[in-house]
Amino acid sequence: MLKKNNFKIFLILLILFIFFALFFSFQYKVTVLRAVESRDENILWEKNIANENSFIIKYLHSVARTEVKEFFEIRDGEFFLTGTEYQSYGAGLPVNTEGQYILKDDKFIIKDIDYKIDMLLLRISDSSQHELIYQENRYPLYELTGSNALIEFRTEKLSYFKFLTQEVKKWLNLKKQN
Repeated sequence: MLKKNNFKIFLILLILFIFFALFFSFQYKVTVLRAVESRDENILWEKNIANENSFIIKYLHSVARTEVKEFFEIRDGEFFLTGTEYQSYGAGLPVNTEGQYILKDDKFIIKDIDYKIDMLLLRISDSSQHELIYQENRYPLYELTGSNALIEFRTEKLSYFKFLTQEVKKWLNLKKQN
């Protein structure tokens, strides 16, 4: 009789635990940053950005062949250009702009720009070697897609449950490929 009661208590506690786990996994939201190829909606790169909301796009200027970095933040799912860093006044690089303008270590640095970007699009080029830098890791976008591809950066808020199911699906697909 005692074993039967213990089992019932265990079963009730297990059901309550599952109920609360599911409830919170649907309530808790995860923000995901994605790089999506515009032509076919192929997701090239994605990460959960719950704790880190900034990233850098680095490339070589097409004319000057010098390194350019653009600094972005994500606030409430929207993109803001917060700064740039470059080495020469190549075509298309700002001379006069809002923000704090600094010349340091032979680089032009513009900080505190805070410019909202409605749609963050990037045309990829092998010669420009576009990279995404996130949490100090480099992701060579030009190796993830063909040259001249158009990439759109997007954010999406997902329930923690949906996020976990997507991660499991990705993991299962990787296991199948190996």
